[in-house]
Amino acid sequence: MASGPGTRLAAWTVTRQADGNIHITFRQATDPAGLQSTLRADGVPASVTFTGRPNPACRTISFAAPPFSDKGAFRGPLTKVVAGLAAKPAQDVLVLRPSALPSGDGVQISTSGTPGAAGNFRLFVDLVQASPQCTGS
Repeated sequence: MASGPGTRLAAWTVTRQADGNIHITFRQATDPAGLQSTLRADGVPASVTFTGRPNPACRTISFAAPPFSDKGAFRGPLTKVVAGLAAKPAQDVLVLRPSALPSGDGVQISTSGTPGAAGNFRLFVDLVQASPQCTGS
């Protein structure tokens, strides 16, 4: 379970905040199984793939409004904060609000680009229907 200082790897860091939100800082697209396991241990139904393809067992949930905001203003379950070129090396930060996840939903995190290459990937996050094949629950 990630809490306090969090789980930190060269590729990504998972930190549970005092308010219950979970911050994931991405530096490289490596060890998707480790990230998936860490999120699931923190109670987040998650599917993580860094292969350029999302898990085909996951069913994306359609929304009238986007499930996350690059500006952090949306109060839904996901917020993507792009540090990008300002950070050295480039980083993406994803904030998950487990308390805002609707019952029966989970998250799917996938990338495009070169797995393992620092700053050479694009991060995609979707809300999905939780299922044993997709999110493990």
